[in-house]
Amino acid sequence: MREMAVDARKLSIGGYLLIGSLISLLAGVIVFGGLAWSLGEGTDVPAFGYVAMAAGVLFSLVLGIGLMALRFAAAALDTMSRTRSCHPTTASICRKTRICNSSSNCLLRVHNGN
Repeated sequence: MREMAVDARKLSIGGYLLIGSLISLLAGVIVFGGLAWSLGEGTDVPAFGYVAMAAGVLFSLVLGIGLMALRFAAAALDTMSRTRSCHPTTASICRKTRICNSSSNCLLRVHNGN
């Protein structure tokens, strides 16, 4: 954490320009959103608009949850494939390695081939 504070003090001119441009873009979006919100006052949204908005939110949630589930499933399969024990017929070309972290949690990593 201390290293981040030291690096933030050594920000170059390009870093300051980037931060300034991002802050100005944020301010522009806030102003535009406020103007659009005030101009739309008194306008009724038809039922189809609410259905379309609900469908968009539902689709976004399903897509996001599905992609995250795939990501975690892929990570679990990767971990399972690394910790699987050797098959007895291929034990001569299989090398097992114990990998332990600082809290004494160990995995058995299997190296097939060379």
